[in-house]
Formats: sequence, structure tokens, C-alpha cells
Amino acid sequence: MHNGEIFNPFLLLVSILFSASTARDVMTPSLNLTDGDTLVSSGGSFVLGFFSPSRTSNRYVGIWYRNLPAPNVVWVANRRNPIVTQNGSVSLFPDGSIRIVDGNFSMIWSSPSATRPARPIAQLLETGNLVVKYDNSSSDFLWQSFDHPTDTMLPGMKLGPNLQTGLDRTLTAWASPSDPSPGAYTLAIDTRGDPQLVIRNGSGWIWRGGSWNGFGFTGAGTNTYYDLGLRQEYLSGFNVTKDEIYYHFDMIGAAISTLTMDSDGKVKRYGWLASTKTWILWWSAPNDLCDFLLACGVNGVCNGTGNSSGCHCLDGRDPKDPVRWRRGDWSDGCVNREAVNCATNSTDEFTVVQGAKLPDTEAATVDMSLGLDNCRERCLRNCSCTAYAIADLSLGGNGCIMWTGDIKDLRVYNNGGQDLYLRVLRVDGRGHTVHVIPKLLFFSEIINATHNFSNDNKLGEGGFGPVYKGKLEAELVAIKRLSARSGQGLEEFKNEVLLISKLQHRNLSSPSFVNEGQGSLLDWPKRFSIVEGIAQGLLYLHKHSRLRIIHRDLKLWGAASGDSQREEKHWFSRN
Repeated sequence: MHNGEIFNPFLLLVSILFSASTARDVMTPSLNLTDGDTLVSSGGSFVLGFFSPSRTSNRYVGIWYRNLPAPNVVWVANRRNPIVTQNGSVSLFPDGSIRIVDGNFSMIWSSPSATRPARPIAQLLETGNLVVKYDNSSSDFLWQSFDHPTDTMLPGMKLGPNLQTGLDRTLTAWASPSDPSPGAYTLAIDTRGDPQLVIRNGSGWIWRGGSWNGFGFTGAGTNTYYDLGLRQEYLSGFNVTKDEIYYHFDMIGAAISTLTMDSDGKVKRYGWLASTKTWILWWSAPNDLCDFLLACGVNGVCNGTGNSSGCHCLDGRDPKDPVRWRRGDWSDGCVNREAVNCATNSTDEFTVVQGAKLPDTEAATVDMSLGLDNCRERCLRNCSCTAYAIADLSLGGNGCIMWTGDIKDLRVYNNGGQDLYLRVLRVDGRGHTVHVIPKLLFFSEIINATHNFSNDNKLGEGGFGPVYKGKLEAELVAIKRLSARSGQGLEEFKNEVLLISKLQHRNLSSPSFVNEGQGSLLDWPKRFSIVEGIAQGLLYLHKHSRLRIIHRDLKLWGAASGDSQREEKHWFSRN
């Protein structure tokens, strides 16, 4: 069993008022249920009966786990219309409909009636599914509760629409832990473009789990895809046919798991831990800034987890509103710096954004007949195509997703995700492209590289703070540390790192590695070469760079020589 947050169903869901029950799993027109009677599935796993949530005396008809010490309601029939007294009843009528009435015989809830003659029987299956059959021997269901879920998905259920009947199977949260009426949040499959798992708040999305890539939903986890870490407990899949589009999962062995749309706006997967008789939280979303829809606006990318999350523009794009962007308001997103080149000899190329939660696929197109190379060629021929990716990573990878127009809701995971091929302009004659994601390091690596920021390793100090020499992966590097006394903030510091990552010139280093000279006395030809290299780097920054940069902090220690004393200029400020 995987480690996770301990969950007490008493606190989250309901305390149920039980009464004695008879162990039968069927209901016929001549056998109804009154408040206090129950149906019990053949294996004893599930119970159907009347219950009251915590902190209310209202009565509801629902289904819950029977053998777990803390009862857990998984389905509610009359969630919109409670019975205010304990004299309600449930009956199966000859027309095949199940009806709930109160003590005055007023209709509270009902299921549809049969469309053809029937001798109906209602049965609570061991899966937790309440079904109405045409007769006792029929395998066809007139109606089933699995087609009308409330807030919880059980193994064997389907999440998604039936395209023939128009039935859409979604999970809608309770209004509160004590009120099972429909709340604000719904987990659903959106079928536009490449189908996606989403959480809706009313009609709008707040979270996008992304499209299915053969293993899981691309935006449903930071460490692994949605299901990969839990293969010992359950297997899941995603089916797209002319009749249905749906997600499903099934348990392995005796494991127990549910998927719940919670009233707090999070979708959560729980697993039952028999050894401690508790539910544990296996997975939930949304969890951080990057999980929320369009956290960085269009053409932005969200990086990091938890409180360290932040936004920057994709390569070739700049903030639409630079002032608001620097203040940490990224909602306006980014705009293209240059138009896409549609000429026959186009200089457009693609850079790989690794570990990506694929962008919103609502307007994307999918062609499962294309491989990765053909996908690239087709995207390059289409002036509107801005990115592409593999559609199905299973069985070696096949199919092609292509995006046109703005890139929406893109994030990058430190672990997990998949490759996204983003369209950019070439920046030199050799067709090199700029990678938009600087390398992320653990702080412990920086501590070791600088000997805990030893003064012996200090090279100098700039506007942001001191700069130290260090060694990472056998490479000599310069490490800039933001000082608490700096007049510039964390956002400016991150902007400088991102800006450096977008520059390419032989006399300018990347934001990761810096080569330090040996400190030997140089003759005049070498000194001249170094000075010329500095001048070439500054000329590039001031005149030829794609980004307009004015260097305002030129210092002797800010220059470091590499192989053959070729000068590399590293520290600069943006105007």
C-alpha cells in the first residue's frame, strides 16, 4: 500500500444512523423497503438503505460500504430532496421504476419506467451497482445507478458521455460534508478536440487533467502519470468509440479504492488500508499554483511545485503586460515576439519542452496515423501550427497531436510529463534552438558546490548579491546568491536567470556553467583577445540579441576565460 495522507471518513463524509437489516439483495414490486430496512449485496460488501449525514436529521436513500468500520456513502438517490422524517419508503413499481416517497406518499425521487413489458426486479450487485432488470433471468438493465453517479466513482463505473443516448456520467461534489445536494464542483470528460479530464466550477474549468496519453492523463500528477504509481492496486484505461468516451478502472485482488469529487474542489483517490482500518489519500488535484487553469495565461509556462511555483514566457514570446508580469500577476500571459515564417525556406524550428503537462487540447487536432517525424513535417507546413506531441506513448509511441494558435495551460514537472515540441525561430545559421526551461538544482547541490558559500570561493558581489565559484558535475561554475540586503527582489532575480537562458552567443555562457581561468599571467596578444571577446559579447547584447539588453554592471571579476582564454561575459542587468 502506498504512503499517503490518513483520512477519517467520519470527519469528511457522514455518520450514518443504522438499524437492523435483513440480508436480501433484491427488491420486487411486492417487497418494498421502509426506513430501517436494507438491501445487502450478495458478498456483503455494500448496503442500500436510509441514512442521515452528520449534523442533520434529514433522511436519504444511499449505498455505502458495509464491512468497513467507518461507513462510506458512495451513492445517493434523493440528494436534491431529503425526507424530513423517518417514515419514508422505497418501492419498485410494475413499470420498472424505483420510487421514493415520504410519509405522506409524496414523490421524492424516481427512476425511469420500462420502455417494453417487464417483470422487473431491482438488485444491489456486489460491485455497489443498483440495477433494475426486465426480469429475474435478464442480463439487460433497464436502469443502473452506475449511469447516474453522485460524487464517487467505484471500480467498474464509467466516467464520460454516451454519445448515442446523450447521457453524461460525471461526479458532482456534495454541497458540504453534511449536505449531499449537488455542490459547485464537477469532474467530467470534455470531448472537444482531444478529450480531457477536467474539474468544472459551474460552466468554467478550474483544473485540467489533460488528455490520455496511453498511460494516464498528462496533467494529473507531478511524479508519475495518473495511474503508474498504483499499478499494484488497480488498472485503468480510456476508451474512445463512436458510441462512448469514458475513463474506467478496476481493482487488482482485494484492494479497495474510490475516486471522489470533494466539496473542497479537489478530486481525490482514496485507498482502504486494512492493516490500520483507515482510508489513505493516494492522489489529489489541484494542489499548487501550476495546477489551476491558465495560471500563467496564454503562451506562458508554469514551473515548480508548491510555494516555489512560478511563470515565464515560452521562447519567442514576451509578457503582454510587463509591469503586471513583474508584480507576479501572470493572467495576461505572453504574446509572440515575431510572426511565424510561412516561406518555403522557413527558418522555423522546434525546441523540446521536457516534462510537460501537454497544453489544452480543446482546439487541438489528432491524427493517429502519423509518427513523430511526419507530425513534425505536417506542423512545419502549417503556418498556424505552434506545437506538436506524441498522442499515445504506449507501445513505443504513435499518433500526433497538433496545436494551432496560442498555447494554453502549459506546465512543466520536475518528474513526469512528456515531451512537447514547440515552434520557434532559428537564432543562428546552424539552426540551434533555445530551451525555455533552465536546469533546476537542489539547494544541497549548491551547498556542496560552494563549500557552504565559503568566503574562499567568493568571486565578487553584484546588485543581487555575492557570486561564488563552485563545481557541479566536474564543471567549474559561478553561482549567484540573492542577498537579503539586495534592493532587487526574487522576481527580478528569476527574470535574470530566464533572460540568460534565452541568449546564445559564443562569448556568453548559459545560466548553468561558467569556466574559470587558471590565473596565469597573460601576454599582450591574449589580453587583447580577451578584451575583444568582451566587446563582441557586449555588442551582441546591445545590438544583435533577440532581446534588447543594456549591460550596466561591467566588472573585472565578471569576466571569466575558458578554453584558450576565449572570453565569456556572464553578469549583466536588463534595461
